Amino acid sequence: MDTIDNNTEAHPYKFIMNKNVHETQFIPKFSHQILFFLFLGILFLTSSSRSQIFSCDLNWQPTVQLSRDSVISLNPKISVNGSGVHIIWFGIDTLGGLNGSGIVYSHSFDNGLTFSEPVTIVTPEAAFGPGYIAQSGYNIFITFNGYIGGVFGIGYIKSSDAGFSWSSPVILRSSSQPKFIAAYDSVVIIHYGDQKPSYSGMLRSGNYGSTWRTATTSMQPLNDVWLTSSLYHGAGAIASTRRTDVGYYFSPTGGSSWYGPELISLEDAVSSLYPKIAVDEMDEKYFVWNDSGAVIFRRSNGLDEEENIRWNPQKKLPASRDAIFPDLDYTEGLLTVIWDTQAGDSSTIVLQHSTDKGESFCDPFYPAGNYRSAEPAMSMQDNTLSIVWSGNVDGNGEIFFRRGIFPGETRPKATMLKQNYPNPFNNFTTIEYEITREGLVKLEVFDLLGRKIETLVHDIQKPRRYSVKFNGSNLSSGVYFCRLRTIQFAETKKMIVLR
Repeated sequence: MDTIDNNTEAHPYKFIMNKNVHETQFIPKFSHQILFFLFLGILFLTSSSRSQIFSCDLNWQPTVQLSRDSVISLNPKISVNGSGVHIIWFGIDTLGGLNGSGIVYSHSFDNGLTFSEPVTIVTPEAAFGPGYIAQSGYNIFITFNGYIGGVFGIGYIKSSDAGFSWSSPVILRSSSQPKFIAAYDSVVIIHYGDQKPSYSGMLRSGNYGSTWRTATTSMQPLNDVWLTSSLYHGAGAIASTRRTDVGYYFSPTGGSSWYGPELISLEDAVSSLYPKIAVDEMDEKYFVWNDSGAVIFRRSNGLDEEENIRWNPQKKLPASRDAIFPDLDYTEGLLTVIWDTQAGDSSTIVLQHSTDKGESFCDPFYPAGNYRSAEPAMSMQDNTLSIVWSGNVDGNGEIFFRRGIFPGETRPKATMLKQNYPNPFNNFTTIEYEITREGLVKLEVFDLLGRKIETLVHDIQKPRRYSVKFNGSNLSSGVYFCRLRTIQFAETKKMIVLR
């Protein structure tokens, strides 16, 4: 087995053992009462240290109008990475001879204060409708309903330089229509539907969208997906003879096989539609969907003793009425839900956010004011919220952008390894840590003799908060150590397994 190496001068990854570790030579014989109160105290401390206080007030920047052509501009989509904001929409030329038709693109590199002049990147002859956008670093990926070279199917276009230049549009799969696109590091996926009823599949690229393969040609149609390094999480509508319900799906195999559904919505006579999903750093799942014009929210809450997901009761968002097409996003303790209403000429977009992961929601906000607006899309990063929507200006459909800043700081200020909880533990425990600089991260578990039990993380990770669940069911009672290492940092915490 690997052992802990105390020679810290040979390599910056070498482990630094603290004094308390050296002094631990045996397992203290705690009484059950002491262990019980110790367990309660650790739970209290860890829950307190993990809480963050954010205000319900957002600091909003002025609204920016992106499109100014005498055409109908609709169905905007947005992707944000750092200070870069990338937006697409679909323009329809109703007068003839005008610019701004097809899939139109604009970007900003100053957090949405100013935007580039809109440019058509896919002509209306090649794109039958609005596209979907995702990005990873400087790579931007767009898929759409395409007709290229006499072939109808999944259209695709890519930029490798943050949107300054674009590849030629191509068809990735004929006789299919894309449902959405998502990216995580070098992985990009496109979920699609074929012309056959209820026949869906997934395309996958592992090299930033340069080449593609078919992950599966037979899967449940999904409405949304959330990618992580280990799991793909999906939300789908389950159709029956009487109604449609919302189900949770997951894939541990890169989209080639899917498990589920686990029913999320209540089984009643009312259909639940348009589900969306987000997943936090604790692997908790958040769902929203439409139910008779109301926006319904539900979240998971850890696992039960049999390792099944626990779900909190579903709740109706207080401000939702006549709502359609809800969407949600999550980042570091902040959760936002947005939707538009179907109130005819008075339609507008509504936003409600939560600073406590959906336990409560702040008062509703109307980013477009009293103007007629619809089709909102959003992206959250750190403590900022970026929104894009379509609106009516003098009878023309135009695209608008607005950015809000949550008071407070969500990015970790220091790299740290937190105490696992619960501790002591029997089978499962949660380990949280924070990274302030992108780089190689290792998270490992050792026994009292310094022998490595398991490597939980060995990957390049971005600055953020992370959570890992450790299964210690095969370990005997005793003291173990969890070690976090980066190039500039090393820290160890003591963990106690109690049978």
